[in-house]
Amino acid sequence: MADQENLFADFSASSKEDWLAKVVAELKGKALTSLDWSLNEVALQPFFQRVDLNEKDQQIALRQSNNNWKIGEDIKVTDPKTTNEILLDALANGVDAPTLRIGEQLSTQEALTALLAGVQLDFIQAFYQFSNEEAAVQFGQLLTNHLASQKAAVATLSGGIFATPNIQNGAHLAQLHTQFPNFQLLRITVVATGDLAADLAQGMWQASQLLRHW
Repeated sequence: MADQENLFADFSASSKEDWLAKVVAELKGKALTSLDWSLNEVALQPFFQRVDLNEKDQQIALRQSNNNWKIGEDIKVTDPKTTNEILLDALANGVDAPTLRIGEQLSTQEALTALLAGVQLDFIQAFYQFSNEEAAVQFGQLLTNHLASQKAAVATLSGGIFATPNIQNGAHLAQLHTQFPNFQLLRITVVATGDLAADLAQGMWQASQLLRHW
């Protein structure tokens, strides 16, 4: 192809009207609205295109402009020293986006120091999962102290701090965002039921509810 950067460059774009005309033809007399469906009282159309996005939606975009993947691994945090050995081994074998499932709060600065000993946080994308938002907020302060002791620049770090369920306190979210501007603070978890379309729709609905709330 003439343009290797855009594999679709040789094909003309189809408008929404073009697609709708094809759909109507395939329906053979049935109403287009017969394809509409709903999830948790949210009305959904059978397909969307870029022209359907409003200005607010377009502000929510992927920060990543390439297709470079990260390699993740879930690591349950038990004893900080033992977990540190597991973490370092994972990093040495190619993991660069670990999720540390801490659950309850790390009680001391010493425990966090032991957990992250030898870990260069500015070279990886680390995620931290907690079972409640108070623990996540307290961890944010411990991590801030740890970074200061390591003379690490917060602006160079990426990753995330999450709670299950998601952090609901706006003040807590604002505090963590101020401390870690490049961190993700909300995560959508979809439980697989065997119906891929319904599972994806459920995840989209959860995301829309969170975005509307904040």
